[in-house]
Amino acid sequence: MTSSDPNKRAEDLVVRLLHMLDESELSKRIDDPIEAAVSSFSIPETSDISHGVFNASIADFVQHVYRHGLRLKQDLTETQALSKAVAILDRNYRNQQSSGYNGAFVDAWAAGAKGIAATLAFIAEVVKYKERMAYVRWVYVSLVDDRDSELKRGIAAALLKRGGVDSGIPVDMQADEYRLLVEHYLADQRSLAAPFSALLNILGETHEWNRPLFSLGAPIWQPDV
Repeated sequence: MTSSDPNKRAEDLVVRLLHMLDESELSKRIDDPIEAAVSSFSIPETSDISHGVFNASIADFVQHVYRHGLRLKQDLTETQALSKAVAILDRNYRNQQSSGYNGAFVDAWAAGAKGIAATLAFIAEVVKYKERMAYVRWVYVSLVDDRDSELKRGIAAALLKRGGVDSGIPVDMQADEYRLLVEHYLADQRSLAAPFSALLNILGETHEWNRPLFSLGAPIWQPDV
């Protein structure tokens, strides 16, 4: 069997996809460097959290994480870093009383000495999620030609075969949803659940195909990034 065999080609790609998108690989490539950058940042120790102190803290933090923690490191100016921090909070920060940048500032001010640390931890989780999504997108576009329906069907079939499932899923649907198959296969491997049981329930009961591209390690607030 040679690499020109479409089944062998699809199986080879499945092996690469599962390796590159494995949780341990995501942690090594994305989480660990970000967490190391977070750990090396000096959080201001003050209970007097003024507007200026809050802005300087979130800007310095984003500047530090983007410079030291990302796969594609960025050197941001203070203005750029503050703009990114505000955008992250505006798009993602929620609690029962308030939301966005203003809500985060009020919560940090009310929490005193621990307020800024909590805000920075939240920003770090959003950045981590955003970087995971970007990496996952890069993996797919690097390995799979989205126009190649035959290859995508082959990937779906190889994944279903690994799960020991005769899906009964229409062929065109298999091609459209091969990424969802990858995600659920990896999720099932981590949880040691019955392979594809949840996926087959989803495919059998709904025609809503607007699920997230990838959700491994996704925080519960589902960032708008």
